[in-house]
Amino acid sequence: MADVFVSYAAEDRDRAARLASALTALGWSVWWDRRIVAGQTFDQAIERELDAAKSVVVLWSRHSIESEWVKNEAAAAAERKVLVPAAIDKVKLPLEFRRRQTADLVRWHGESEHVGYRALCEGVAATIGCEVPPSVAAPTTEIARGILRPATIGPNGIEGVGSASNGDRRIGWRAVGLTASALAIVGIAAAVWVAFYKETQPDPLVKAAPTTGSAPATQSAPAPSPAGATTPPTGSAPSSPATDAPKSATTQGEAPKVPTSKAASGAQSTKPATAADCRMEALSRLQRGEVTTQTYKELVAQCR
Repeated sequence: MADVFVSYAAEDRDRAARLASALTALGWSVWWDRRIVAGQTFDQAIERELDAAKSVVVLWSRHSIESEWVKNEAAAAAERKVLVPAAIDKVKLPLEFRRRQTADLVRWHGESEHVGYRALCEGVAATIGCEVPPSVAAPTTEIARGILRPATIGPNGIEGVGSASNGDRRIGWRAVGLTASALAIVGIAAAVWVAFYKETQPDPLVKAAPTTGSAPATQSAPAPSPAGATTPPTGSAPSSPATDAPKSATTQGEAPKVPTSKAASGAQSTKPATAADCRMEALSRLQRGEVTTQTYKELVAQCR
């Protein structure tokens, strides 16, 4: 009766031999060397060893997942509750074995400190009912430091799961500190962004600037023009009293009463009979908005 029965595909014989040699060095008896005759479904010698073994290690590879022989041996071991699966290739395990934790031996080359190999030895020892050999047992210092050992593969198989490296992955206060630092940086960045966003938003109390060409809100409305006077278009530049001539009121079919220049204003205007009448006429024209203040003064000066 062997302690360990190794099930593998014929193409993986070399890797099975390396594992059998390592387990034998730990003091366990291993049955692995067999010859499978073509056409046979179940050899009597293999069946006898398989039923008598205390634990059955099945090596899953791209060849063994297609082997009916290996799958039958794994099913028989699972029925007896002595199955210890291990993956030596990155493959998707057969459906009925995916829910079992599987030791990761993809990158194992015979080193005793490999975490996947340690997990396999722990599974064999638990199945047999003995202690884990000291040469592969995890040191108590590693357990005290909280080392996370990726020894097995979950129910979804080895796809998407990184292979275990020779070094142990450590967890502890360092990871907690890095996480807290990252959260603090994210919080500071969010606060800066909120402050910048508030500064760049326009103040709702500030009124919009007037459009180009519109009159200022504080200016008073212009005095109404007399009936029939021509009103300049909105947005035009105001006339300068010193240079621009006033525009006279016009009626339909009549010529303007006020000349377009200051000189012409005095020459073409009809002079009243007396100086008083002349001044009254100039004042009346100023009140009607026909002349500017400067022109009014010039007209009054001509009345003397």
